[in-house]
Amino acid sequence: MEAARDGRLTPNEVENFSRHTRSCDDCAREQKFVEDLGRGLRSQQVPPIDQLSLRRLRGHVLEAADEATLAHGRVRPHVRWESLARLALVLTFIGIIFALVHERPQATTFVARDLGGARWSAHDDGSSLRVDLLEGLLELRVDRPAGGKRVVLHVPDGEIEDIGTTFRVSVARGRTERIDVDEGKVIARIGSEPAMTLGAGEHWSAPPAAASPRATAVPVAALPPAPTSPTANVTPSPSSSPKPIERPKPSAEMIPPADRPSLPPTADEAATESANLEDRAYVEVLELLRTGRTAEAREAAKRYVARFPNGFRRKEMERLGAGVP
Repeated sequence: MEAARDGRLTPNEVENFSRHTRSCDDCAREQKFVEDLGRGLRSQQVPPIDQLSLRRLRGHVLEAADEATLAHGRVRPHVRWESLARLALVLTFIGIIFALVHERPQATTFVARDLGGARWSAHDDGSSLRVDLLEGLLELRVDRPAGGKRVVLHVPDGEIEDIGTTFRVSVARGRTERIDVDEGKVIARIGSEPAMTLGAGEHWSAPPAAASPRATAVPVAALPPAPTSPTANVTPSPSSSPKPIERPKPSAEMIPPADRPSLPPTADEAATESANLEDRAYVEVLELLRTGRTAEAREAAKRYVARFPNGFRRKEMERLGAGVP
């Protein structure tokens, strides 16, 4: 019916619609109602509408539409929450797929640099990356991501575990001489020494090797034999007596080590021993903290400050002893 009134039907379609309304009571009543309504509206005297009135009418229409929309949302609030839940589920699923596709396992890598006569080798032993240094000076730069394998440097008299860092190790004559840490931290276990942790800027030097005493034999001059004659028998006179044989005086090298007087250590030996004792005290504090024995660690830190008032880690130990985090 609306299409016929708007002129959207062809003449044949209009003729067919007219025949239908003559035989259909419902369509005839509806057509009559629409025609009566149109005549009534056309008979009304409508004043001309200016732009201001048109704007006000538009505002009223938009306000009514907003109220209808809000009322519709209050009637069915669960629809909005269901939509948000579906959206969150879809985004989560997309994020999981993206992570599975783009995630790549990261492996520990290291770069070794020969700084002088280094004889070394490296291999993967399953649980860690092992580097063996037999001689010379070697620098290692290790990049260890979270969950990556640890790197352990084996030296003839111990091992050094890396915790993602850059450090240098010097080995000479089957003995670790020095460890220098540029970045990060390492845990060194050298010989019978307790484990020690070295941080960035710290180093460790081996104590001087004790010189083994060597006994030097001093030859004793043999006395020349007395001249004898094959035909003459010489009878010693009772007044003559043999001269005593002079024996050489014992030298310092011939004195057994147990009987030698103890000499005071040199300045270098005393400084090295003090540094080793300080390192042991610091490692003791770290071991107590690692095992959760905080109270004992504080007492050990106080002992460190009292024993080494000018120690390299004095400020750190003072804060720990005072309970300052």
